[in-house]
Parts: sequence; C-alpha cells; structure tokens
Amino acid sequence: MKSIYNQATEVSKLINPKEVEKYTHSSKWLIRQEAIKRLGEIGDSISVKRLIKMLKTSQDKYDIIYAISSLGKLKDKSAVQILLKYVDSRNSDVANGSIYALGEIGDKSVIPYLEKRISSPRLKIYIEEALKKLRRSRSLLK
Repeated sequence: MKSIYNQATEVSKLINPKEVEKYTHSSKWLIRQEAIKRLGEIGDSISVKRLIKMLKTSQDKYDIIYAISSLGKLKDKSAVQILLKYVDSRNSDVANGSIYALGEIGDKSVIPYLEKRISSPRLKIYIEEALKKLRRSRSLLK
C-alpha cells in the first residue's frame, strides 16, 4: 500500500485534468490539496470550472485557500465574480488570498470594488498591492 505522501506525489505529476479532478474529492487532505494545486498548474477550462465549483461547495478553509490561489495563477476572468465574494471573508487568509488572486487575474473592473474596501486595516496592504498591479497593467495597455 502506498503512503499518503507517495499518492500525493503521484497526483502532482498527473496531466489529465479529469483524472486530477477525481482526487479533489479525496478524504485525505494532503491528496485533495495536491490535486487542487495541480489543477492550478494544468490551466484548462475544466480546471477553472472545477476550482470555481470547489469554492461554491467546499467547507474546508484550506481547500478554499488553495482553490483561490490556483485561480489566481490561472488568471481566468471567469473566476472574478466568485473571488469577489471572498474579499469580505471573516478569515483573513481567505480574504487576502482572494484579493491577491484578483490582482493576478488583472480584470480592471474590480478596481472600484477594491477601492471601496481599502479603509479596512486588515485588507489594506493586500488591496494596495492588487490595485498597483491592476493599474500597472492598465497603463501598459495604453
């Protein structure tokens, strides 16, 4: 029988997103979170849809954090609306991660939303960084 670490390593090497997706349902957190990270590396539409679905259904804080991070890496604008819902999370890791991911995605439409929340002391640093990225990428497009 393979150890959980060997199984997680195998998941990290998979290239078929449908195969990786199966492991996002694992009862073993290490395997599940490795699958979530792997979806963020594969970067196809199946991966994005699965990660968004996880955000809508998961109750596990760490699964949510990993899914947010993976969506930021994928830079897919279809994730923006779900990420905006997590900006106001009570969990600062979730809120800050979603702000960071929004900055990575680069959708300028979130600028007003983030600007309204910049007065929050616990979010301010992350919002400032995300706004810098968003404004920088806006000026590069001109």
